[in-house]
Amino acid sequence: QRLFQKWSESKLYLLRNSFTLFRLVICFGYYGQDEVSKTIGYDAEAKLAEASKRQVIRD
Repeated sequence: QRLFQKWSESKLYLLRNSFTLFRLVICFGYYGQDEVSKTIGYDAEAKLAEASKRQVIRD
């Protein structure tokens, strides 16, 4: 009985830990995605600026 109790407790503990980890991963994934999209956005803007500069020079 005690062994079963210990096992269920450890299972609960693992579940709680994995849930916390899951939340952390989601948090990091969300913020990481934000940073990446920002970087990609800047990159796209820079490329657009370069293209428009070239067009201006061509004109």
